[in-house]
Amino acid sequence: MLLLLLALLIWVLLVHLQAKAFQPTLHLDGPPPGLKSLKIINEGNSLDAWWHRGGHDKTILFYHGTTGNMSHRQYAVDLADSMGMDLFMIDYRGYG
Repeated sequence: MLLLLLALLIWVLLVHLQAKAFQPTLHLDGPPPGLKSLKIINEGNSLDAWWHRGGHDKTILFYHGTTGNMSHRQYAVDLADSMGMDLFMIDYRGYG
C-alpha cells in the first residue's frame, strides 16, 4: 500500500511540475532595436530567430528555455553586448 501511495505521489508531482515547466507564450513581440528578425524554414515548418550583429568575433547561440519566448529575453541581448559578443536567438516551435 505504501508503494502505491508513493507511486501516486510521484505521478502527481511529475504532472504538476511538467505543467509548470513548459509554458510557451504564443505572442511574439517584435525584436528589440538593433536585432534583425529572421525566419528559418525547413519542410514547411518555420522558426523565428533574431540576430544581433555587433561586429564581434564571437557569437552566442541562445535558446530561451521553456517559459515565455525570446521576446522576453532582453537581458540576453544586454549580456552579449556587455561581453563584446554577437547574439543569435532561436525560438522553439510553438513558442512565439
